[in-house]
Amino acid sequence: CARWTTPQTYELLPDARRYEMWEASEALRHGLAVAAELCAAAGPQAIFDRAASLARRLREGLEAVNGCVIRDVPAAFDEGRAAEAGAARCALVLFEVASTLGVDAATIKAALEQRQIAASVSPGDHHFDSATRDRPPAVRLSPSYYNTEAEVDAVLEAIRDILAQHAAASKPVP
Repeated sequence: CARWTTPQTYELLPDARRYEMWEASEALRHGLAVAAELCAAAGPQAIFDRAASLARRLREGLEAVNGCVIRDVPAAFDEGRAAEAGAARCALVLFEVASTLGVDAATIKAALEQRQIAASVSPGDHHFDSATRDRPPAVRLSPSYYNTEAEVDAVLEAIRDILAQHAAASKPVP
């Protein structure tokens, strides 16, 4: 933030307030208000439960795809113990196939985007456990409460198709 010193000049504030923005998008503010109203109407717990259910369906489907390795929680993660502590997995699902099939996350992401499926890539070194920082980057999918089971199934089918195409393209020509 700044203070006007004359009609044509200003001075930045000497503290952290200098980084505050004093202009904001009214459209974004109105969008946030509508989103808050929708959340209140649906109920935050119902939203969480729905998104978590879709993420569970996605994880289970990915586990059945040859070569997919789920990377969103450590292998030792215990959902029962987490629930006892009041914690749970969120609806972020990370997987990779680079370590098993040699297909990097960026390739999968690009192929999903060609099919109008939103995905991102999380870096392999984005872990608190230093022993796991040499993992390959992972594809990140985030089902939300407004998605359907059919859309999750379509994502899984797309991933199977992408991997099948990669396998066919990787076979040596006799």
